[in-house]
Amino acid sequence: MLPPWWRLLQCLRRYHDTKVIFPHLVNAGKYSFTIASVWAGAFWHIQGTNSAMVMYILLTIAAAVYRSWWDVYMDWGLGRRHVRYWGLRDKLLYSWHWVNLAHPTC
Repeated sequence: MLPPWWRLLQCLRRYHDTKVIFPHLVNAGKYSFTIASVWAGAFWHIQGTNSAMVMYILLTIAAAVYRSWWDVYMDWGLGRRHVRYWGLRDKLLYSWHWVNLAHPTC
C-alpha cells in the first residue's frame, strides 16, 4: 500500500502548489480508491463478515474502473472526441504513411 500512498501525497502536494483541481485532485482520488480497497480487504480478512466482503468487492471494482479509465483516457490519450485522429491521441508515435506501408491494402 506504500506506492499508492506516496503517489497520493504527490498528487496532494501538486494540488497544494498549483491549486489546480483537475488533474491533481482527480488523480488523488484514483489513489484514494486504491488505498480504500486495500483497507477494505484487510477489514474483510479480520472481520470475515459478508458485509465486509461486499464492501471490499465494491471498492475494488470502483478502484479498478477508476484506474482503467484514467490509464486509457488520461495517460494514453485514447477515446478523446476533439482530436485530429478520432480514437487516438493528437501526437502519434508513427506517421500515417509509415502505418500504411506496414499494412498494404493490395
